[in-house]
Amino acid sequence: MNSNQHISNIIKYIYSLKPNIRHIKNHIVFSSKDDCRNKVLILGNVSNKKKYTYVNEAIKKGILGVVSANPLNEKKLFKKNMIFESKYIKNNMNYLLDFIYDYPLQGKKIIGITGTNGKTTLCHLLATCLKKINYKVGLISSEGVGIYPRYSSTGYTTPTIDILYKYFDKFNIAGVNQIIIECSSQGLAQGRLNGIVFNQSILTNINKEHIEYHGSFHKYIMAKSILIKNTSGNVFINSDCNNSSMLSKIVKKKSYIPYKINNIDKNLNKKLNLHNNHDLVFVTNISILSKFLDYNGHSFKKIISILSKIKPCIPGRKTLIFDKKRGIKYLVDYAHTPDALKNLLIYVNNKYTTARIITLFGCGGNRDKHKRKKMGDIAEQYSDILVITDDNPRNEDPNDIINGICKGIKDKSKIYLVPNRKKAIDRAISLSQKKDIIILAGKGNEFEIQYKNRVLKHNDINYLKNKVNEY
Repeated sequence: MNSNQHISNIIKYIYSLKPNIRHIKNHIVFSSKDDCRNKVLILGNVSNKKKYTYVNEAIKKGILGVVSANPLNEKKLFKKNMIFESKYIKNNMNYLLDFIYDYPLQGKKIIGITGTNGKTTLCHLLATCLKKINYKVGLISSEGVGIYPRYSSTGYTTPTIDILYKYFDKFNIAGVNQIIIECSSQGLAQGRLNGIVFNQSILTNINKEHIEYHGSFHKYIMAKSILIKNTSGNVFINSDCNNSSMLSKIVKKKSYIPYKINNIDKNLNKKLNLHNNHDLVFVTNISILSKFLDYNGHSFKKIISILSKIKPCIPGRKTLIFDKKRGIKYLVDYAHTPDALKNLLIYVNNKYTTARIITLFGCGGNRDKHKRKKMGDIAEQYSDILVITDDNPRNEDPNDIINGICKGIKDKSKIYLVPNRKKAIDRAISLSQKKDIIILAGKGNEFEIQYKNRVLKHNDINYLKNKVNEY
């Protein structure tokens, strides 16, 4: 049976339950958590442990029928004759969604961005560039989704494919012509982007991260390679990153466009005065953007005109807060990997040469244990005082995580251990003197800290602003 026949059979089943409907998209759901009453649930690749829970929950909420990628034993369901089984959608959900949403990506340029560090910032900076060229840009990133520069938070880096298509549909209706998608390694590995053809993609860098999830560094790299395989046009790749360059050997016959971060184009450097900019990440992004714009047909004069107006614009990425009464500065950043923390601290050391640096950070639980000792070592090298605290402990004992970080710190006299993040910020402030700079790394603009089954509401930026107003 070919693809069209599979889709046709599913559509016929939906119409058998809901005759005379105009738009199928308004009569289907993809989660039992949604409003299921008088609708059809389309259940993709769900684990055997959860599938009966999901279907029975949907039945309780009034679902009319279920299209399931996995076989279901009706004896375990609250209601019989509910299931239309289609193994086809397990790996081909995008073809069904294309039909349901009337091919929303048709005529759109799709740009994918992946890497260990810098994905979100680059997504927003590229969206800014394209908007200045008068494109209407749809943005899907961990910071939010929407028509740039207006977007709202979703809680995802890369949403599931059914949620993606809901956004694609909204973009299509609004007349969006360029779509930028931040592609996480987990989202790629889980098939959330299967079937989406990217016109161009950008790889920022590859360093060790999410190893517990993927199982090995090689599998992590292979997950990133999925974006490259799904790209029909140019792939912009960091030639100064050996792990990134490795992908060009894994995925051959692609149009690779190398860009450098260590040797910025002299003319670009001169025109934008980059040699006086201490923000290595920002300079790197400017290099990537100039290469991208160049290969997309824009003159050097036009590129300079666009990039000269670009500024870092995302809350939680080098967000600077002044405490005028105390005479200190706070810098909030998402840096949560060794490379990101090192770049951040080098930037601060170069920009604020006379300031004492107090660095507050932690590491996430249940993942990437290898980086804790390394981050402790880096923080010690570039800081005067260290406050080690919680990030997202998840199911780990916070003290075990803190101890892992401390293994990389030789001079224990400069460490303050305060697991509670709010109290840790208070301690950092109490340790500060006039002209000091306090760095809060790891959480950026996040609004939660996860402790096993408990979620604590917390935002570094908001907490700092409230503290500043207290004085």
